[in-house]
Amino acid sequence: MTCSGLCCKRFYLPMKLDELKPSNLYLNGSKEEADFIKDMVIWLGDYPKKNEEDVHNGAYYTCRHWDTETHLCKVYEKRPLMCKGFPYKKKCQYDEKCDEVGEEIDELKTGGKK
Repeated sequence: MTCSGLCCKRFYLPMKLDELKPSNLYLNGSKEEADFIKDMVIWLGDYPKKNEEDVHNGAYYTCRHWDTETHLCKVYEKRPLMCKGFPYKKKCQYDEKCDEVGEEIDELKTGGKK
């Protein structure tokens, strides 16, 4: 694997820190998952709107479990679904050398319903 972990260093979520709750978490919706993610993320700043029509209303975050020296996840086996599934079967937008495609997770397709 050639993943640099840049997606963990700085990532966008379509919600601000005070909006992180089970009903807003788009992957699972469970309280445990929401609590894990709320504890995991460190707010870096709100998304800068480019104009009045810009629909992005979230923020940028970093992950407290991302090891800055090794660029590996310190809780890899326990990471939430949004991390397991990233980059959701697409090419990584953070690192062109990354060959990670994410895990196939049924909950990602069903919005958290098994």
